[in-house]
Order: sequence, then structure tokens, then C-alpha cells
Amino acid sequence: MFWTRAQKRTRSSIVTAVALLALALTGCEAAATSPTGAASAMLTATPTATPTTTATPKPTANTANLPSGCSSMSGESLSRVGDLDVSQVAKALSYPDWTIPQGTPNQPLQISSSATGSPAQGAVAVGSHGTTDGYFTFSVCNLSTSQSYTLQSVSIRVASFTPYSGALSVWSPCEDGTYDAQTQSAFNGGCGGGFGTNEYLQATFPSNAGVGASVIAQVLSTSAGPNDPNPFPKLPLSLAPGHSVGMAATLSLPTTPGTYTFAFGIAVGSASPTYFSTSSPTLYAPITLDWSGQNCTTTAMKSQIPASTQHTQYICPPAA
Repeated sequence: MFWTRAQKRTRSSIVTAVALLALALTGCEAAATSPTGAASAMLTATPTATPTTTATPKPTANTANLPSGCSSMSGESLSRVGDLDVSQVAKALSYPDWTIPQGTPNQPLQISSSATGSPAQGAVAVGSHGTTDGYFTFSVCNLSTSQSYTLQSVSIRVASFTPYSGALSVWSPCEDGTYDAQTQSAFNGGCGGGFGTNEYLQATFPSNAGVGASVIAQVLSTSAGPNDPNPFPKLPLSLAPGHSVGMAATLSLPTTPGTYTFAFGIAVGSASPTYFSTSSPTLYAPITLDWSGQNCTTTAMKSQIPASTQHTQYICPPAA
């Protein structure tokens, strides 16, 4: 079974909730923005596990650079499914860990001066274990001026998978923070945020699900649009001309450790799902060592960090 970091996500500094998606019944809105980046570390080794190309069917949606009939979706990467514009899947409230390359000594590791820079060279995003990190979000808009369409369901499929084995060392900039050599204290991180959408979904894969396995997401709850006090109806729902709906899904994962990608599809009317977008590769595996700034405050680690007049940042492995 996978180890989960969900209980650790009490953050010391929560930023004001930001509405990344405000999708109304009468207007079109973009999907939520991508996650806060992880810090840049001076790492050179390349971790194991990269996704493999699979023989799963290609999406049947038209994914060319399309002008959107929904003004708020203009400029987005879109798929055209019949008369529907569908935005590509994005992540919301996603704060992944980043791998520490195998072979890195168990000693203080200097990183950049910022805890929210680019990910380490060669690092791989590591999601929470058991469920995906954050939400996968997208929006659907009906471009027709006269016809309503019934959105029956959202399907999610394992698009690719590469097995992973071995020790996994990780660092989460938001949760684990850094150690400042000048102040000789740990910064405990803290990332927050929020978003709004219409349909909140959950997709649960069987523990042994492999490439090609698909599930229909279940609606957990719905919310109202900004101009409508009534909650959105649950799927299946009729999408009127010129109207849009926002979706946000979490996934319960197969139990086999590895790097996964997931394809997302919508079923319209009586048709089978049309897959329109695939998530970026993410490694889901049990964590062996959890690096943090707080670990650097131990006597053994602190003695290895040179004094500095600059705000030089470090992370450290847990005590042996």
C-alpha cells in the first residue's frame, strides 16, 4: 500500500485563496493554473523511471490551435469535440515533492536562495501516495448557438506506466522548507491557495490497474456559479448553448509504484468517451528518505553547514 503525506499538509503560512477557476453556468472560464514550482537544487544525477510510450489509442479530439467561441478560453490550448471546446487538463492545489537523485550523500545539500524556484536538475515530480497530488481541472464550453448537449460522464484512463523500485528520497518545498545558514534557522514552507469549479469528481482505480485501464469518475459534490445561487446539477447534465461547466478530479491510484500518465475523456450523449488531454508524468512510490530544512537543525547536520553572511539555503536528510 502507498504511504500518504495527507496528514502532513498543515501549512504554517496559508496564502489567501485564489479563484483559479470561476466557471459560471452562463460563461466560459479557463482551468486552474499550474502548481507552485519546487526549488532549484544543485543536483546532477538523473533519477530512475521515465514514462514509456504506450500503444493506447490516440485522442480523437481535434487538438489544433483553435480559436475559441468562449471569450475567456481564448489563448488556451483547446480540444474541439464536436461543438464543444474543452481545455487541456491543468493542476490546481498541487504541491509535489521532488526527487533527490540516487547517490546523493546523506549530508546537508545546498540549494538556491529561493524555496520556490525551478525544480532540481534531473528531478522528477513525486505525487502523494494513494491519491494524486491536488486536482486535475478542465472546462467544457458549448459553442453551439442552438443545440444543447448532454455531458454523460468523465472517464480517466492509465495512458502510460513505468515501474519503479529502489530507495526514493524526496523534498517538498512547500511542506519541508529550507535551512538558512545566515539565521541558522529553518523555514517551514507553507503553500496554500484555493479555486472554484462546478463539478468535483473522484476516480478510483483497481489496485492492479495497468496501462489501458479506465474508470468513470464519480461526482462527489457540485457548487454554484457566481451568478447562480443554485448548485450545478451532477453529471449527466445538459449543457445549453453558450454555457460552460468546470471539472476538478482527484484519483485513487493503483498500488504498483511507478511513473504514471492519465488520459482524460468526456462522453457526450450516447457516444463513447473522447479523450482530449493527457497529464504530465508523475512518479508515485513509497518514500524512503524525506529531506527538509528542519532536519538541518540537528547538531550532526548543523555542524556540517558553514557559517554564512548570505541567506544560503540547505536541506538535509533525516537523522540516521
